[in-house]
Amino acid sequence: MTEPQRWFAAVVLLSSAPPSSAAEVPLVDHQVLLIRAVDAEDPFRRAQDLGAAAEHTYLNQLGDTVSWRFAGLYQLQELLAPPDDGVEVYSWFNKEGGLVAPRRKAELDVFRMPASSA
Repeated sequence: MTEPQRWFAAVVLLSSAPPSSAAEVPLVDHQVLLIRAVDAEDPFRRAQDLGAAAEHTYLNQLGDTVSWRFAGLYQLQELLAPPDDGVEVYSWFNKEGGLVAPRRKAELDVFRMPASSA
């Protein structure tokens, strides 16, 4: 008999050092990935594999080489409910910078970026 599949949220970190100056702070991409597995070991390995596979290098508009490197996992949590419309996937608390101001609709990325062609 097979074990039931459970859902996990993994936060994968990718880091990109600015090409122009080593003195600048690297940009960090926090990617929340959903992974289905029977235990915590499988999504741990899968998240690491997905993070490593996301590494890439390209030339920016200035002709500088930009490299994104897998930095590691920030978090791995089991979801309390399977993914569905409106289900919370991941959250975190923030104390360092105090309250982060909510954005207006026009400032949200989904309304600022061109729609991707699927």
